Amino acid sequence: MIDAGLAPRVRQLSAEYDSARAYIDSALALFPDVGAELEEFAAEASHVARLDQGTRELIDLLREAEFRQEHLEMLQNEISQGKDMDDPAQTYHSALETYKATYQSKTTRQRYAQHPAYVEFRSRVWEVSGDGAMPPLIDMIPAEDGDDTQAQDDDEEIVVGGTHQQFKCPLTASLLEDPVKSTVCAHFYSRAAITEYIQQSGRNAACPAASCRAQLSLRTLEDAPTLKRRVERYARQVARREEERRGRQWGGAAVLD
Repeated sequence: MIDAGLAPRVRQLSAEYDSARAYIDSALALFPDVGAELEEFAAEASHVARLDQGTRELIDLLREAEFRQEHLEMLQNEISQGKDMDDPAQTYHSALETYKATYQSKTTRQRYAQHPAYVEFRSRVWEVSGDGAMPPLIDMIPAEDGDDTQAQDDDEEIVVGGTHQQFKCPLTASLLEDPVKSTVCAHFYSRAAITEYIQQSGRNAACPAASCRAQLSLRTLEDAPTLKRRVERYARQVARREEERRGRQWGGAAVLD
């Protein structure tokens, strides 16, 4: 029988993955904004490609850390309950090798197309260089051997596309200015417009977004600095496209002359 005194040590090993996962999550949270900046200003497309690869590698590390922690927690519970088992270390490493082999056998689509961090990264980059709503991410990742059978193996597979961020304030119908976010319904507003709206309505006011019934107050609003950068980037993108459109029009007129 395994010594129950091993349980605290296994619990400690499991807890160490909390900090590892938090570190990876913090890095993944930074990558989308960095990717958008590189897509807009970097001369070499390879910079974004390297960051894309880095995002995938961090997702790999995060998933392995999650597996390690979950399996250690399971072992800790079994040891505490006095269950008979072979060498716990061997059991753990055997399960880890099985996990790695299974994960490595998956295609790129299967690993990343539905992961929120990768969807967010590709969505931010798309906001700079794409046109309209981003198509399903699964359509943007080249198919590999094994992808054809994926839908047959999982009838409930969800096709995930990019988020189509609304950059206009529901009150002004203009681009967000100094945006703030509602903590009760996650809608965004221009700070001055929503502040005036709430003050005129009294202590609380209904969210002005269509079909939303949330009640807002000044206390339920928080700054949205990341969205502010995205709105500014979007405005630059719109201006560039308008300039390019005018350039094509002038070019066509010159040819006719």
